[in-house]
Amino acid sequence: MSSWKSLQITRSSVRCRVGILAAIGLLVALGLPLIAGCGGADKGDTVLATVGDREITASYYKEKLGKLKPEELPIDDEGNVLDTTTEAGRLRFMKALVDKELMVTKALELGYETEPSIANARESILFFESGGYLKRDVVDEPANFISEEEYQHYLTRLGETRHCNFVICNFKDDAYKAIEAAKTVDDWMDVVHEYHAMAVRPNVDYTISVPWGKYVDTFERGIFAVAEGEVTEPIETQHGYWVLKVLEIKSKPVADEESRRGDILASVRQRKANLLMQDFVQEVRDNHKLEINEDALWLVYQGLPEGETILDPETNQPVPLESLKPLTIAPEHLDTILYSYETLEGQTVGTIGDYKSHFDAMSAFQRPKAAESLGSLRGKLLGELDRIVMQDENIVRGYTEDPRVLEAVNKKIEQMIVSALHQDVAEYESHVSPEDIDEYWAEHKEDYFQVEQRAGLTVFCSGRENAESAREAALAGTPWSEMLQRYGTDKENKGRQGKVGPYPTTFINPFKVALFALNQVGDVSEPFQSEGQWAIVRLTEVIPEHQKEKNDVLESIGQTIKLTRQDEKLTATLDEWRNEYPVEIFNDRLNQMPGYYEIQEELRQKRLEYRTTGSNES
Repeated sequence: MSSWKSLQITRSSVRCRVGILAAIGLLVALGLPLIAGCGGADKGDTVLATVGDREITASYYKEKLGKLKPEELPIDDEGNVLDTTTEAGRLRFMKALVDKELMVTKALELGYETEPSIANARESILFFESGGYLKRDVVDEPANFISEEEYQHYLTRLGETRHCNFVICNFKDDAYKAIEAAKTVDDWMDVVHEYHAMAVRPNVDYTISVPWGKYVDTFERGIFAVAEGEVTEPIETQHGYWVLKVLEIKSKPVADEESRRGDILASVRQRKANLLMQDFVQEVRDNHKLEINEDALWLVYQGLPEGETILDPETNQPVPLESLKPLTIAPEHLDTILYSYETLEGQTVGTIGDYKSHFDAMSAFQRPKAAESLGSLRGKLLGELDRIVMQDENIVRGYTEDPRVLEAVNKKIEQMIVSALHQDVAEYESHVSPEDIDEYWAEHKEDYFQVEQRAGLTVFCSGRENAESAREAALAGTPWSEMLQRYGTDKENKGRQGKVGPYPTTFINPFKVALFALNQVGDVSEPFQSEGQWAIVRLTEVIPEHQKEKNDVLESIGQTIKLTRQDEKLTATLDEWRNEYPVEIFNDRLNQMPGYYEIQEELRQKRLEYRTTGSNES
């Protein structure tokens, strides 16, 4: 059996423009790309509509409406956003759901599911989804519950720093020898000279300070598991096996613990998930008796081409495969066993020769490099083998037959067949002539009038008092990067450097309101609330209203004309299918559904509870 398998996840999408294309614009907004499948309705889930033998349920309706962005909400024939608490708004959104189900029904009838590209993708999608649900059950869900004991344990360690000696070994056996040596020698450099994997550098004391929460959790765990004066067990990393001796432990109290509770809980969750994942991966390796022959691995490492890089220094392009050097292995070592593991199909043994064939076919990006450590080679090899045994673990644990997994697979397959059907039935005249553009411009020139827009910088704060302090600092000229570090509580906002906008005058959200209340660039707003947090915003740019010229938007006009033709064709086809398949909408049930902003508030409350408690059970 071949030991090298690859997962090729096929993703397919259809994107349309929402706003001017009233025919099927919402089909895209429902899922970005088109969402397929009504979902497996729980027993008792209210059915809002039927399309043939397919059902659109209340939970599905709420899920898809809740995922829309404000600019993707349903619109009327004039392009006005519809209120989804009204009958008209609910019906327009339901029409989009019905249209999608019509496409699924027709695609299945025409046999799109049996197309080779789609049929071949099913197995890959099955393993992708089964692996995702296995991880969710074994890692993600357990990590979501944080007990008060776990929180307090993390909190007490948060101000702790450990100053350590260290040595990095190529092999675990050497690491254990280094541990024994560390217990008896007086000079740590004796351990370094004997066991350090890389060249020992002069005037380096081989010490490291490890504050709690700074390094990867799997690295920290071993260091914080021993007392002052003790030596850790070998800690496996991509650089090799670390051995550390804790020289000194320092602690300091955590400031503003209560105001930072949400961020601390998020860190505890992430740490717990990382450690659970590490333990799970090791459990799977043990279950499948996955082993690597370290002596053979060393031979492979020594055979890596020297000086190989990803980019050619002359062309600055990836080195082509034909220019890459092969792995250098003496003929007598080709049959040496490099790794082995067991699956339901039996034991698989891979030799150095097998790996050489695999390595020689790798691109410049995929190959391990001689300049990297032996630990890096080991990590990359384990990564490939882990994917194989994880696939087998999915089967062993029954996840390839799990109803949740099969439902998710069917949704993705339906997504693919809807995308394929859309391309086939919505064929249109793609040539756009200058006369077409002139005619469109004459009718729609006013659509290209740009109202005033404003952009700015914002920072989310833990409360109004902190927002007031942030405003004073902003007015004093504090750089915004420093503002985000000193006062910021929202990681997503920090990730975009605090940038918001530009927002047009027609847009509705608290940031737009705050920006348009300011007089000139540089002004800072009073604190205001958004999504349960306090924020301030600084005006950084004002884009005046102006009429765009035709020559500046020719490409946009051409694309709009093409999309309009495509959607007109699809709309006419969908109208034919409505006569072919029975569609029934239960208006009395539909009118009981919450509107978009009610759903958003419910989701916001859940996020807030998740952020401020140890569990997402709600």
